[in-house]
Amino acid sequence: MLKQRVATAFVLFLLFLILVFWLPTVWFAGVLGLIVLGAGLEWTGLAGIHSHYHRGLWLGAIAVGLVLTWVFRPWSMPLLIATGVLWWAIVVCGLLVSGRTESVGFRLLSGIVILLSTWSSLVFLHGANQRWLVTLFIIVWLADIGAYFAGRRWGRHKLAPNISPGKTIEGMVGGIVIVASFAVAMAVWFDHDPS
Repeated sequence: MLKQRVATAFVLFLLFLILVFWLPTVWFAGVLGLIVLGAGLEWTGLAGIHSHYHRGLWLGAIAVGLVLTWVFRPWSMPLLIATGVLWWAIVVCGLLVSGRTESVGFRLLSGIVILLSTWSSLVFLHGANQRWLVTLFIIVWLADIGAYFAGRRWGRHKLAPNISPGKTIEGMVGGIVIVASFAVAMAVWFDHDPS
């Protein structure tokens, strides 16, 4: 099972590199937008929306949000700051007031914030520096890998059972350790890189 996951991850990583370095930003934004719409469809299931009509309406709202975010991208930085604040408010609300995370409206609002802000951030990074975009993904993957293996080996204490029952504090620490190690390695490498 692990070998299959590694092989799949390797193929997807190569595909990701092709998309990042070969596509111009406008095409990258389009491909990523299709992925976001696919994620949005999955999100409707998480939110408890099963009607095709209501799913279509919500996906339409996401599509309009993507277009507006692209059109008004000169304002992308204030938008990202605002959505970041809203995102953390949603996280705090989910941790402190777990009952509210059960409402369909809360889940749909958090989905819009997460999907649009993620898309906007990745498109912004692609236009600014493609290598930093790849670095960001490597950090996310390393955090996931570290959390997975540390959680399986030492995981005993639940991190946030109301949000994700399988996550543990030990897994979180494992993710932080591997990402911090990668950050130190990158800092040393960039410090000695003549370019």
